[in-house]
Parts: sequence; structure tokens; C-alpha cells
Amino acid sequence: MIHILIASGHAIVLGALTQMVSAHPDMAVTAEFPLEFAVTPDSPNWSPADLMLFDVTMPGTDAIELIHCLSIQRPDLPVLVLSELNDSAVVPTMLRMGAKGCIARESEPAVLFQAIREVVAGRKFIDPALVNAFFFGDAWAEQLPEGLLSRREYQVLQMIASGRKVSDIARSFSLSVKTVSTHKTRLMRKLNVENNADLMRYALRYGFATTP
Repeated sequence: MIHILIASGHAIVLGALTQMVSAHPDMAVTAEFPLEFAVTPDSPNWSPADLMLFDVTMPGTDAIELIHCLSIQRPDLPVLVLSELNDSAVVPTMLRMGAKGCIARESEPAVLFQAIREVVAGRKFIDPALVNAFFFGDAWAEQLPEGLLSRREYQVLQMIASGRKVSDIARSFSLSVKTVSTHKTRLMRKLNVENNADLMRYALRYGFATTP
């Protein structure tokens, strides 16, 4: 059973998330509380839990600071951020501040449950919808050369930067290992990198991986 804390700035969203997660047979909500109480000493975030689901409707300086404070106060508690597609530009910042994963509020419940499992297992998770919004919206144009990679190559780059193996990526996209390896080879050639170390440095430069 995965025990989850839920924080949100909106009561209706908080209730909906709690109901959705509680209905899953392998997940239980340990506590729920307003966003502003997420890091106060007497808040339920000090309760034993495997993960905090952190709903941020309009990410900004305050929300990012809360994520940073949580990562310091509860380093044992991974934070999964629920954001909006049009806020995809702040995803790299939230990861650098301590979030272990980010998903779009517009995504299906199955994506939420997948993200929860991935983060609890110790892996980072970035919703492909957020990756696409970042690269194909206004945000990505400020970060990478226009038209450099294909959509699938961007997705493979993001997952490699998050520490995923080629075999894991293949399973996630229902592709063969050979196909994913081809995407990886092509994106490395386009980015002018020769090995995995250079690829990770490139990912760090553009905010798709965090230093340990």
C-alpha cells in the first residue's frame, strides 16, 4: 500500500484528488491539507507517508519556495507536483528545487497513478504531456534550437535525463529497444554529443536533469 499526503490551494481540487487516489486499491491518503500549510511544523506533512502529491494551479515563486522548503524539511518524502500544461516552463525549476516528478493536471488518472509508482520507486517522472508543451509551446523555443529534434526524440532525451534505461523507455512507449536506441543515436548526432556523459551534461544545461 502506498501512503500519500495531498496538498492543494483549492478545496474542490483537494477533494477530487483525495477521492481519486483513495479509490485506487493500492493507494491510501494519509492526510490532506491546504497548500499554504504544507510546510508548517504542525501540518500533516509530518505524518508518515511514501509521497506528497502537491497540486500547484499557478506555479510561481511562492509555490517553488514551498517545494524547496519541503525538500529540506522532509528529504525522506518525495514530492510529485501537479501542474498545468501552460506552466511547463517552470518544470525544470521545480525539479531543481526538489520535486521528484511533475504531471499535468489535464492528464488522465492513469498517468497520475503511473507517476506515483515511479516516484515512490525512487525514479523521477515527467509527464510526456508537459514535455511536449515545453518543447512545442513558447517555452521550449527559448531553451533549444528551433526544430532540432523530433517529438519522440525529445521524449527519449527527457527520459534518459531522468535516469531511465533504454529498455525502460521502450516499455513506456510500447516500442522495441532497437527503435529507442535509434532515436537515441539520432538525437545524440543532432546534439553533437558522442557519449552518455556528454548527453547528461546537455540535459543538465537545459534543465532536464538535476545534479545529485
